[in-house]
Amino acid sequence: DADGLAGRFRELSTQVGTVDTETREKTNNTLDKINTLTKQIAVVNKQMVREVTVERQSPELLDQRDRLLKELSKLVKINVSTATNGAVNISLTNSASEGVVVNGSKTIELGARFDEKDLGRVTIIADPYDKNPETIAGISSGELGGLLAFREQMLQPTMDQLNALATTVVKEVNAIHKIGRAHV
Repeated sequence: DADGLAGRFRELSTQVGTVDTETREKTNNTLDKINTLTKQIAVVNKQMVREVTVERQSPELLDQRDRLLKELSKLVKINVSTATNGAVNISLTNSASEGVVVNGSKTIELGARFDEKDLGRVTIIADPYDKNPETIAGISSGELGGLLAFREQMLQPTMDQLNALATTVVKEVNAIHKIGRAHV
């Protein structure tokens, strides 16, 4: 019975580990999509530099910009500031100067750092290959926000509860064995 119980705990731990791996992959894939869209928006911005006002921009270019912004907003909450020519700067925070991922025709790549000891702690960073990457805090909506919330509110507590249950079972079984040996 003890072997069966231990096996079940291992199985549950493996399942939680699989969910961890899957959400890490999904988070990284979502960040890749965000990075691709921001690069496409920067290309559109570069094309918009040719005109001084938004009224002089081609409707197709404006439609392309709007479609890209819509796709990006499904993945993460964005703060958009629009120049007079229709080009956009995009931030992932409430401030136009922090968490900037598109600034004219320039983009800043996003990455994720996963805490190995706390499955709920994922740090989203701008320019992950820089010596001093910027941490982007407060991502709470869109597909990325949902993944981060799931890891924090479901995955880590599940792992904590599983570990607590296993620890309690071990203590109780050891206590029973101790009592049993004392009476023999």
